Amino acid sequence: MKTYEITYGHQKIPFKLVRSKRKTLETRVKPDGSVEVRAPIDLDINKILEVVSKRGRWIIKKKVHFQQYPKEGLKKRYVSGETHRYLGKQYRLKIIASEEYRVKLKGGFIEIHTPDPSSEIIEELLYNWYTEHAEMKFNQILDNTMKIVKKHGIKRPEMKIKRMKRRWGSCIHNKNRIHLNLELIRTPPYCIEYVIFHELVHLKVPNHQQKYYDLLNIILPEWKKSKNYLESIEMV
Repeated sequence: MKTYEITYGHQKIPFKLVRSKRKTLETRVKPDGSVEVRAPIDLDINKILEVVSKRGRWIIKKKVHFQQYPKEGLKKRYVSGETHRYLGKQYRLKIIASEEYRVKLKGGFIEIHTPDPSSEIIEELLYNWYTEHAEMKFNQILDNTMKIVKKHGIKRPEMKIKRMKRRWGSCIHNKNRIHLNLELIRTPPYCIEYVIFHELVHLKVPNHQQKYYDLLNIILPEWKKSKNYLESIEMV
């Protein structure tokens, strides 16, 4: 991973360049204001600098956007009073001494009943609860989205949920399968819907060509709202 720099107006914008086996160039501004560019292995550095320079205005805009939002601590301690999100809303953890292991949503709290209050156990119980609810919620939203996309020749895929570091979702076109990031359960339902639509359209149009966006605009005209929200938060 190397660091390069472009100049936009009077501002210098450093960015980290990550090369991988991909076909397109992606520019990402993280919530801490750092910039990461992911590019194909064989793409000429001058071409990369040219593309990133053209995105200078967008990069500055995203940096300003992140400065307007208070940053949540990324390192969780899993203690009472700590804030966690579920379907886009904030809840506080309430650790309750109990003889049984149980998690439930009550008022503005995620109550965790446990005989062992260690952070490792609390984290495991919380993520088991997230996984259980993600299975139900994601399948429910997939059911609803299929009613819309099936008329475009898209068949219901196999869906798998897993934790991913860099992606909200992915798909395997030749196996008719989509993968959804478990962390989506923390985001508003309209974001989950967007990621599912995004991957469903990819089952029909593999790459981000104009045909892909034409179909996505027909199916989900306000998709950019969800995309912008997801770009404004950091995966944990």
